[in-house]
Amino acid sequence: MAPRFGELEAAKAWGIAPHVWDRMPENSRAEIVAFERSKAGMQAYEDDLAERKRLSDQSKANLK
Repeated sequence: MAPRFGELEAAKAWGIAPHVWDRMPENSRAEIVAFERSKAGMQAYEDDLAERKRLSDQSKANLK
């Protein structure tokens, strides 16, 4: 993903307009981007666990 696209995704998630985002301190922007990326990674992990559980439960049900 292009860095600017990631910044704009984070800004949107936080309700910050691009022109305001650009005036924010770099360390604040980096912290928000890191938070959003971490949150997305954790959600992807949770989704994967849920899908694996669903498939396991479905396999068990099919064996009955």
